[in-house]
Amino acid sequence: MKKNNHIIGLALLLLLAASPIRAQILSRGDLFGPGAPPPMIGIELGLGSHIQSGTFQAICKCEFAGGSGNGFLGGLLFELPVSYEWTFGLGIKFDFKHFTTSTIVHDTAVVNYVEKDSIASGPFGFTRNGSVKETFLVLAPFVRYEFFRNGFFIQAGPGIGFLLSSNFTHTRELNSSTIKLDNGDVVTGVRFENGTRSEMLESGKIANVVSTRISALVTAGWDIPVGDNAVIAPMITYDFPFTTVRPNLVGINGAADWKISSLYFTVGLKYKLD
Repeated sequence: MKKNNHIIGLALLLLLAASPIRAQILSRGDLFGPGAPPPMIGIELGLGSHIQSGTFQAICKCEFAGGSGNGFLGGLLFELPVSYEWTFGLGIKFDFKHFTTSTIVHDTAVVNYVEKDSIASGPFGFTRNGSVKETFLVLAPFVRYEFFRNGFFIQAGPGIGFLLSSNFTHTRELNSSTIKLDNGDVVTGVRFENGTRSEMLESGKIANVVSTRISALVTAGWDIPVGDNAVIAPMITYDFPFTTVRPNLVGINGAADWKISSLYFTVGLKYKLD
């Protein structure tokens, strides 16, 4: 009987000793064995600086190049650490890209003097303004390496963007309301046919736009603990595009390697799933 009591007592001691060990492992949120922090969920918000490369044509066959602008980025994050250094993750984001581009055009105005039966001409200039907007739903899986716990990290992965909307607006604006003719006369109050110094030439969805955008996303950031269960992470991300905004077509609505690259400045707020 005493022997049985000793065995029962030893078993109870082993169970009590094992319970805190098991609780400690589970509390770390480790899905792959000891040595990894818990999974995290969060949000990412920030701004993007967008730069146009290549050229594109409006319906007038006039070309636009060298555009730049800013836009908003916001979305959700999920991170699954497999160790204190390596993490797999997924971002689901809305990316609002916007940039503008301008080009100065020099042209010649011709004035017909009916009463003099003569013609005079003079130079004038106007500016073509192009505004491009695209909105994407982006899936961004990534792999992250953290150099030391709760510190500097780098991550990389593809960006797969699905186009939700697009718009191209083309306007032109007179640079001066005065034209000096070659016969010495000066014409003032110059206007377009609509009676103003600016007019809308095109506005609407980008013709022949590519609906899926593929890019490479490379990020550097810093995890800053906020309390026991939250982290703030300022990040800088470069978006290198592989696909064009529109195919490289010839003629009307043509494009030559027209792409948008981006640099994002964002902040992630993440919570541990303990």
